[in-house]
Amino acid sequence: MPKVTKIEVQKKNKERFNLFLDGEFEMGIDIDTLVKFNLKKDQILEPSDMQIFKNMITTVEVLILQFNTCLIRNVLKEKLYSI
Repeated sequence: MPKVTKIEVQKKNKERFNLFLDGEFEMGIDIDTLVKFNLKKDQILEPSDMQIFKNMITTVEVLILQFNTCLIRNVLKEKLYSI
């Protein structure tokens, strides 16, 4: 089972963290995931935990993509109607 060896703040987004397992980068996680699972150095993770992290990340990425698409669509509509 993987062991958390390091958690570091990402350089460009201070609300996201890099998660290192067994000395190697595994994935970026958001602050909500970090807090929800109370992740800390030297913690042993179950395989089921890893699947939950990946599902949460995928869900958040899809929501962000949908939000950005709606913003772009609204901006384009405003520009087209103002011409």
